[in-house]
Amino acid sequence: MSATSRAEWKIYWLLFFVTVGLFLFGLVVFAFSGVDLRQRSEKAACERGDVAACLQVGHSYEDRAPGLIGFLMSNADTAIRAYTRACAGRSGEGCEHMVSLLEHSEQAANLSVPMTEIVDAALGSCIEQVPGACDQLGELLSYGKWVEVRSAQAFERGWDAGKPEACYRLAVFHANELGGLDKTLETILPLCEKGCAGGIAQACTLAD
Repeated sequence: MSATSRAEWKIYWLLFFVTVGLFLFGLVVFAFSGVDLRQRSEKAACERGDVAACLQVGHSYEDRAPGLIGFLMSNADTAIRAYTRACAGRSGEGCEHMVSLLEHSEQAANLSVPMTEIVDAALGSCIEQVPGACDQLGELLSYGKWVEVRSAQAFERGWDAGKPEACYRLAVFHANELGGLDKTLETILPLCEKGCAGGIAQACTLAD
């Protein structure tokens, strides 16, 4: 066999393997797309505010987030979006998974969900005393001073609305001078007393 023929065969086999590889890759992508189609009803229910549906969608896409296919399909982003809606619907589980994925996903730098929406979801659940939500909000404070300011403003609104958790959290912000708030005893004590009266044990301790 001549050198030219051998070169042609090498090119032929190279093209063959590339074609087969692309075909198999396409099959995998098609399979994942099929899952997306089957979950369309759950996604729609989540968009309407069904927390259980949001958690189901979130878990499904989180499970398929690792790897190249998961990255190309933006599965982590879809999961975070679903978990954010669950968190906004007062789900501690949703808040926990939302923040965990946000901290560990490669897609966290290019999300379709605004960070303000993520922070607001955690804030709302924290103020409503959803278990674990305030801890998740604490993790989000590292994303910039704007989170502190936004949180302080939300706690002030919660205080005006008579929310005990908001009173306690606002007192903590004042005590630590977070979000541009001043550390003044005259401000902190009434907040602690209101939080304590509302059953927040930490507020009672802070007031002592």
